Amino acid sequence: MNGINASSLIRFGSISFSDKEIIDIIRAWLAISFAFAMILSDGFSGLFPAFILASLTVGIGFIAHEMGHKIAAQHYGAWAEFRAWNLGLLLAVALSFLGFIIAAPGAVIIQGRTIGKSSTLSFRHACKHRKLRFHDKHMAWIVQHDTVIHT
Repeated sequence: MNGINASSLIRFGSISFSDKEIIDIIRAWLAISFAFAMILSDGFSGLFPAFILASLTVGIGFIAHEMGHKIAAQHYGAWAEFRAWNLGLLLAVALSFLGFIIAAPGAVIIQGRTIGKSSTLSFRHACKHRKLRFHDKHMAWIVQHDTVIHT
């Protein structure tokens, strides 16, 4: 399964996660939360409460966003895993000390079935004729427009 040992997969329903993916998600969550906590706090004095707040708001929003990509891709039959981008995490944390953030924590890498031109046209036709629920339209849009796709 794309170089992933099937025994190292963790399943939640029909969605699967590798050990590496879980570690990458946690690392990115912590780094993004820390970067935003630095912006929210007055230096290191109020860092802990700001970190808790950032973890529960920005951090969870980040995870929900990335898992949206993953769930959409796996729903449509593709392999998908989040990979942290170490340089992007370092950039977010380093710039937070300067008072602003450029957050590029990583991406969901998708391999397998993709939505190409013919699939997109079929998708638009199905939407036009209301053969897809809103949920399916939103998920397919995520796969098309905001995810790294490898074939």
